[in-house]
Amino acid sequence: MARTNKTGIDYYPFDTGFFEDDKIQLIESEFGMKGGYIAIRLLCKIYKEGYFYPWDTDRCLLFTKAIGSSGVSKHTVDNVVNTLVKRDFFDKECFNKFRILTSRGIQRRYFEIIRRYKSVNVISEYLLVDISALKNVHIYSINDSINSENADINKQIKRKEKKRNNIPPLIPPLPGENAGEEKTWRNDFNRYLSELTEAYQSLLNDEKFIAGRQRYYPHVDIRLTLEKSYRDYWCTEEAWEKRKRSKTRKPDWRATLRNSINQKFNQVYLNKSGNNEQTAVHIIS
Repeated sequence: MARTNKTGIDYYPFDTGFFEDDKIQLIESEFGMKGGYIAIRLLCKIYKEGYFYPWDTDRCLLFTKAIGSSGVSKHTVDNVVNTLVKRDFFDKECFNKFRILTSRGIQRRYFEIIRRYKSVNVISEYLLVDISALKNVHIYSINDSINSENADINKQIKRKEKKRNNIPPLIPPLPGENAGEEKTWRNDFNRYLSELTEAYQSLLNDEKFIAGRQRYYPHVDIRLTLEKSYRDYWCTEEAWEKRKRSKTRKPDWRATLRNSINQKFNQVYLNKSGNNEQTAVHIIS
């Protein structure tokens, strides 16, 4: 089987004792069979995306629409999710801090399956299991870019002070001596991911930007289009290698992601009622 760069998985092992689990029995005691059904649909959605799924009002609406034929309301879905978190079906800290749905069990099964994948990018803050033995996983932090930028600012200040005071180095470097190459998005994949992720999250949280683009593209789900382009292409080494061939020293990552909305093959469309219908689209910059 060919190795792949995708993040989601096409199947996951289902425990035959799922409905006998106390957490699920308590959910079904409170919400009836719909509670168990919603839990299974959430697991399918998470594994299709990877090892976690962001959860907010928009995604709750889209998820409800996807299972709407079963007569489940948004209010019910939201209550079931909150109760699943309360019962530790999903990790409380990840939900409260990052607004994502995941758990140790989900991650354990996911990382066992993706061993055959060529490469997978994961966010360190979201991890609940030890994956140090996996050689095909790239771990990066959502805070790496901010810390790196602060370090760069401090270095610039020190250089300016040194130049102003005209203080020569105590020990001049020997001819040909290299003090070490500074990490940039061009020579370090994790730095590239950090800068890209910061721009991606900035766009998702920019309500004015989302509303403006939604006005220009009324039939396109702006957030899911951004997510599709970000996850399926820009987070891959293929995109990184291609971007490195450009002559730009400091790319505008927000503009890069904004442009993906304009490209039809990246767009995730809404149906006539204004809700998302799962679509399409793979990449290319």
